[in-house]
Amino acid sequence: MNNFQIAALPHLEACAIINDMAKAPTAAEKDRMDRLSRSGCVVCRISHGSYVDGEIQHLTAGGRRLGHRYTICLCAWHHRSVPAGSVSPAEMRRIYGPSFAESRKEFEASFGSEEHLLDETDKWLGVPKVKRDVVDNDPKAAD
Repeated sequence: MNNFQIAALPHLEACAIINDMAKAPTAAEKDRMDRLSRSGCVVCRISHGSYVDGEIQHLTAGGRRLGHRYTICLCAWHHRSVPAGSVSPAEMRRIYGPSFAESRKEFEASFGSEEHLLDETDKWLGVPKVKRDVVDNDPKAAD
């Protein structure tokens, strides 16, 4: 991209920095996200014992993404409130519980915190648990 193109799109550069998107995933993080995307929604697996295709959700703290290591898989409903097929949002809530996008508070009250779901995801993937150091955003292997 030349200087003109960058100057013409300053909002994209700012968004990338704000959302920690400027940092490309490492090979290990890419492998994790690939395995994660094939694992299905962690909430549907735990709550309903079923596999539902999912999307990668990056955990956040203070409005900032914690990085590619801090990711879980959620289906379109649990992640973004997108109902399946012709099912209404009210019916989706009744059957599958709240969506993270609609209410983080209700979602975590029903399914546990993002950190809990990360721990469950890590167990499922067979990866070591990490200590969460939000201050310097440096994942360290747990003791």
